[in-house]
Formats: sequence, structure tokens, C-alpha cells
Amino acid sequence: MFAIIVAGRLAQTNFEKVSDTQILFNITDASTINHIVVFLTGEIAFPENMGGSVFFHVSQDSLEPNLQWKYIGYLSNEKPSAIFKISDKSKITSSFTSSLPQHKPAQVGISIDSLTNILSLEQLHHPQINNSAIMQLSQNHTPNNDEKVEYCVKMLQNFYHYASSFAASGESIKNALSLQTFDPQNTDNLNIATISKDGRSTYFPTSALEQWYKNFMNKIKINPNFWKSISND
Repeated sequence: MFAIIVAGRLAQTNFEKVSDTQILFNITDASTINHIVVFLTGEIAFPENMGGSVFFHVSQDSLEPNLQWKYIGYLSNEKPSAIFKISDKSKITSSFTSSLPQHKPAQVGISIDSLTNILSLEQLHHPQINNSAIMQLSQNHTPNNDEKVEYCVKMLQNFYHYASSFAASGESIKNALSLQTFDPQNTDNLNIATISKDGRSTYFPTSALEQWYKNFMNKIKINPNFWKSISND
């Protein structure tokens, strides 16, 4: 899927697989590296809304292995190749992963990541670069109207099913209050004055809304596309 070329050397396609989303190219004699080309070979494309963050590392002080990786750029389906100038190799101060071997002269690491995260890296490490590249990356990740509608529908469905599991009818709440099985000091419970006169309305505690929101946001942080697996039922 990936290959690199160090200026003046043959193309290199052999790499180490660090994890399901990270690979590593080992390069000899880092002192002679000035430019590196990183590119997709064309065999496999990135998944939708995904790309590859590219990092560079030179072995220096083994006591500080996490301070030797530098983010240098990215690849995407719309940008399948890039050339990077490698300068100030003694001042590499960013992190790629702590699990990588540190005994090689130099490495190029590629991490498959969401375009949203890559956009954040670009804005953090390359704020001086013309915004057109960043804007293009952002546009590539902008969902269309159908996807926005689908997201809203599935989010609301997820909330409805979650909240429904806590729901109680007005009549049952009235009965419970009359039997004093509800604690009037508990803010999650309803005072009988708030129950509709017909007793047919349905209620749920506000804590259910708060817990659903926390759960949903945690899932979004772990996997921004998790909502696509939510059932339409």
C-alpha cells in the first residue's frame, strides 16, 4: 500500500507492521537524508474519510524515545504522494508511538487516521503553510446533506431507545407517589404536581439524558463513525 524514496536511493517498499493502523520504514545512514518521497502504491486506497499521518524519527538519546518523532505531513486518496524536506534532524521533538524500536538510524512512520485528526495535526504543526491544503483536507471530510440527515436520525433513534428504557407512565408515577415509594428529595423523581392530569404522559429522569450524552460522546471520541452501525429499528 505504501512506499518511500529517499533522494538518491532506490524505492523502498518493505516495512514493519507495528499495529493494524501503523507501519514503519527503516532507513540506513540518516545523515545523508535530505528529501523523502512517501506515496501510495495504488494497490489499496484509504478507507472513506481516512488518510495517513507521516512521521520521521532519528535515533539519538535512548533515554528519551518519545521525544524523537516529528509529524511531517500526510497522505490521502486525494493526495497520494508527497515529498518532505528533512532538516534540523537533531531537533525532532514530537511523538509517534512509544512501542516502536529505537535502535535504527532513522525511520518513517505512517499512521492511518481520520481526516479530522490529520487536519488537527496540520493546523498544529504547519500553521504557516498556505491554508488551501488544509481547507481541501477539511472539505474532503465534510459530509453531504444525506449523511448529515442520517446522522441526526440515528442519533435521535439512539437517544429514544436509551431514554425509553428509563420511562415510566404518569399513572404509574402517580400510584408510586401515593404509596410514597418515590423519594421527594430525589431530584430525579417527579413531584405529583408535575404529572399531567390525565396520567397518560410518559416521563424519564434527567439523569438518563445526562448519561446518554456522556456515553454517546465517549463513543464518538473512540470512533467518529460508530453511529453508522446504529440500527434503524
